[in-house]
Amino acid sequence: LFLAHRQLHRRALTESARLEGWRGGYCGIKTGQRSHYIHVDDGVIIGTQKEKEAVDSVMNKAADALESIGFVVKDRTSADELKSLVGYEIVSGTAVLRVSAERAGLLREALRWAVKQAWIDVGLLATLLGQWVWGALLRREFLSVPRDIFKLCERYEKRRAPWWPRARDEAVCMADLTMFMSTDLSGPVPPVIFATDARGSEDN
Repeated sequence: LFLAHRQLHRRALTESARLEGWRGGYCGIKTGQRSHYIHVDDGVIIGTQKEKEAVDSVMNKAADALESIGFVVKDRTSADELKSLVGYEIVSGTAVLRVSAERAGLLREALRWAVKQAWIDVGLLATLLGQWVWGALLRREFLSVPRDIFKLCERYEKRRAPWWPRARDEAVCMADLTMFMSTDLSGPVPPVIFATDARGSEDN
């Protein structure tokens, strides 16, 4: 098993090296190719738009193989029926994932309501913050917005507290960004990695 893993890993690296323009290039799925994305206990087979039946066939074979060794596969969703992936909405016919308009709208309105309050239930704020961070994972640069709001939640955990001015400003900005939480998986791989730590340098 270990040797087989090494061989597969070597083949994957070789294939990656062949990609045109790897630095800032594309890593896409072509006709006849399949990719398997696994998230904890969920998985999805990825293929081209024109090969839905073939993709469904691979999905069923993978599920059958898992069940043959004792796993329980509770759900099998065909390509035509699949509407979301890891909670994110799939834009049909594209490689775009986004927070659904309904969910983003509710989150935006909840944040806008919260910033109008003189005092805020920090437990509720932490819940909204968690939902927002989940959506912001589609646009990682958004994670540079909240900073003081994390500190407010940490200091007044599960209590009511007055808004800190900077934390309120961050919440206003967060509300405005909810409708832009999407990502295009067919886009080029960027040659530069952007990283930020919302906790600040003084906490390192």
